[in-house]
Amino acid sequence: MKINSTYLFYDFETTGVNKVFDQVLTFAGIRTTLDFEEIERFESSIRLRSDVIPHIKALLTNRLSMNEIKNGETEYEVFRKIHGIMNQPGTISVGYNSNSFDNEFLRYGFYRNLLMPYLHEWADGCRKMDIMPIVEYCFVKEPEALIWPDNSVKGRLRLENLNAANNLSQGMDHIAITDVLSTIELAKRIKNYNNDLWIELSQCFQKDYDRSYLLQVPVYQISGNEKCQVGALIRAQEGYKDNCIAQVLKLGEGKYNESYWLRLDRKDFTKINKFEDKGKLSWEMRKRKLGKPNFIVPIDDSIKEIIGNDRVQRANDNLKWINQNFNLFSEIREDMLTPEYPEKTNIDIDASLYSMGFFTTDEESLMQKFHDLDLDQRASFLMSIEEGRIKELGVRILGRNFPEQLDEPLTDIYQNSIGDNSSIDISRNRRHSLGQLLTEIKKEKESSILDEQQRQIIESVEKYYKPDFHSYKI
Repeated sequence: MKINSTYLFYDFETTGVNKVFDQVLTFAGIRTTLDFEEIERFESSIRLRSDVIPHIKALLTNRLSMNEIKNGETEYEVFRKIHGIMNQPGTISVGYNSNSFDNEFLRYGFYRNLLMPYLHEWADGCRKMDIMPIVEYCFVKEPEALIWPDNSVKGRLRLENLNAANNLSQGMDHIAITDVLSTIELAKRIKNYNNDLWIELSQCFQKDYDRSYLLQVPVYQISGNEKCQVGALIRAQEGYKDNCIAQVLKLGEGKYNESYWLRLDRKDFTKINKFEDKGKLSWEMRKRKLGKPNFIVPIDDSIKEIIGNDRVQRANDNLKWINQNFNLFSEIREDMLTPEYPEKTNIDIDASLYSMGFFTTDEESLMQKFHDLDLDQRASFLMSIEEGRIKELGVRILGRNFPEQLDEPLTDIYQNSIGDNSSIDISRNRRHSLGQLLTEIKKEKESSILDEQQRQIIESVEKYYKPDFHSYKI
């Protein structure tokens, strides 16, 4: 049976940028046809969890006061809704910069709430897209597609700056529904500008098509019988002063659908004389995942003009160095592609999405039983199952969302689980603390120009945490 595809444009506002220890505060989504006609919309506010300390910068940016975030639905309830919405057959989940931000919050949010974290990316005709790489491509290759913020604007391709330049939607930026409407309008304008281009670029968010798209990047002989692809990587992280484009050489592929590329046009490789200088190359390595495209295009004369003569010459000089020092380059390349990482201990259970792997069939069965039970039956169910991540995550769900359901033994288990201040995420970050929040507030008061609403937000945070702030001296 044919599945009718729809877009689900969505956005989150969060307590910070840590995908493990921060949380979503607001969710907005609009489902549309593939021609961007609205079908339905969704909005939810999630109340602040007791184990999360918000970052003041996030609250000021999103203009959310403590009075607003202390109320709302539970995270568990909202993420179950989102899971259902995004896993409706044929749903293409679309955000702006969502590959690196929103989708990671989705995965970890699903995981800690005992929901399958990847289904929305592949099952029943579902998949994901990110409009930002398409916008980056247009910025470099199709400058007539949109009006671009001028060079004086910091973060020219940030959604709020594109909104201001193109009048995409009305309403305050960094409000979830406003950002969703802006993203829809961006997609619509690019599609209207060049429908064939829209179809081609949007298909690259499917691994098989993306793999074939990369084949257009030409292969060059760099030494002896060694051949590598050389192209131009388009992404804002390469720098606005470099026009968001960089010449790259393919180093190799990993085992998880990723490829590795070396930026050629910035560092001077001729200063590398021995293996110990490998760090000078390591900083120039870029990882690219299939189906999560940062577009890499052939280098023709028009691309060379965008890159500029100086960087084109630097890349040529570095390719010459690779040719003349190929044994040293090969040794460094092998080391870059097979890094050794120190073993990480004290990984928090919320951060174990990747380290503990996919849920097993038995775990999936326990998860489904947990969701199917009435709320007042879940605590006894958790006490009846063996120790493991399902039990620990389940206890955390009750403690965070329904603490009244915990009896004394489960309360102790929850407090011991959540109270370990030494636990870290995979990047070795710890939970945000009250002491850090107090330092942030002091800094904002001293160094930022705050409007009246932002001052009121800070006052609401100080009032909310006042009893706890007394134990901190800054």
